[in-house]
Amino acid sequence: MGVTPDLNKVLNAITGSWLLFVVSQFFAQPSAVRIIAIVVIWLLLFSGFWAKIKGFKIANGISSICLITLSTFSVYYFIEVVLKSGFQLSMANLFIIPQVIILVLSINVANITLTNKDFTILYNDKNDVSDLARSFFKISATIFMVGLGLATANDLLRLGVF
Repeated sequence: MGVTPDLNKVLNAITGSWLLFVVSQFFAQPSAVRIIAIVVIWLLLFSGFWAKIKGFKIANGISSICLITLSTFSVYYFIEVVLKSGFQLSMANLFIIPQVIILVLSINVANITLTNKDFTILYNDKNDVSDLARSFFKISATIFMVGLGLATANDLLRLGVF
């Protein structure tokens, strides 16, 4: 039997990987809408996990697998460029640092949320969920639904449905 991870440490790893994902997006010069969408998705995943809502442990594990995949491709691409052109120190090389940290944190979160049976027992115990966590989830879910509704309405307007 291994060490049972603490819920707060897993929440910190989730937050760290998503925060670094947002930071890494600035290398691609994203739109404000993309950054807001990423933050709202993180907010929903974080709050659902914190409130121990059914399904959010698995959802965070699956989203961590997505982050693992993206980071792996980024690290692979970086290594490929370095091997072809040689390593030259530049600001663009700093892009790899958040990707490696995201990779490590996401592997940890995916492992804990998807395979650790001791953590599953801890997560399924709902007695220690605070009213603040429940309220935060309700607010986050409302923000997510309003954002999704606005995005849908915007798409429909662009298609000329309205």
